[in-house]
Amino acid sequence: MIDAEAATLFEAGVSLIVCTVDTDGMPDANRAWSAKVLDGGTRLRISVSDDSDTLIANLGATGRVAITLTEIEELTSYQVKGHLSSELGPESSEDRARREAYITAFTSNVNRVDGTPFERIDRLTPRSFLVFEIAVDEVFDQTPGPAAGRQLAPVPTRERRGAEIGNHE
Repeated sequence: MIDAEAATLFEAGVSLIVCTVDTDGMPDANRAWSAKVLDGGTRLRISVSDDSDTLIANLGATGRVAITLTEIEELTSYQVKGHLSSELGPESSEDRARREAYITAFTSNVNRVDGTPFERIDRLTPRSFLVFEIAVDEVFDQTPGPAAGRQLAPVPTRERRGAEIGNHE
């Protein structure tokens, strides 16, 4: 499950990368343009460009997906691995409003951190989007440093077993 700190970041105009694989395990990476944490952190709703052909094909073929967020100033990063839990479809008015606010926040963050002109970012922003939902299977801390790669959810078996042993002593 996605915890409160990661949930706040997922919805805060951070960099979002969506990775999928085809049936042969060939990876593909694309940018996501907004995220919404659902059901207490057990699902995510994601907006992607509707011309992300390989991503769309991979979701249809395997349904496997990993989404990595990175807060662009402090580089706090999380990765969620999961599987497709909905059909790809057009944005609702709520999705569109969320995505537009997300892009505005992301663009402002990039401009503030590295000075990239708003016009340049706007030229790279798609104009048409699809949404889909994933069920969250695993969450990892990907922040650079000694904890990078640490699994946060579900708690790995070894850590769970150690906690259980500690509780009985």
